[in-house]
Amino acid sequence: MNNTYIDNWQAVEDRFEQWWDYKPLDKPLMRIVASGKPDAGYSQKFPAYVKPREPKDAYLDVRNIIMGYRSFFETHYFLADAFPTVDINLGPGSMALYLGGDPGVFTFYSRFFPI
Repeated sequence: MNNTYIDNWQAVEDRFEQWWDYKPLDKPLMRIVASGKPDAGYSQKFPAYVKPREPKDAYLDVRNIIMGYRSFFETHYFLADAFPTVDINLGPGSMALYLGGDPGVFTFYSRFFPI
């Protein structure tokens, strides 16, 4: 498998497989991410991440969240055993949303109302 953002994907995959199989590693797994990578034309290819106007958009506007992650991936180096990941974090009450609950998102917390 190829990965657009890291050059050593096969080595990282092999080290994680060793770790999951309880095999000894020559050094600990390390996730090192560094900023400072040039833009490489990302801003021309994709729409920019927009700071959400409403608190609920910070959790539920998936397109904008993905654009934020893509921007992060394009402008950061993934070193050692690091690889890009996406986490659509809906919080501890996410199961209620999956089951059809109505999300109530506020500035510092979320609540899911009964169906």
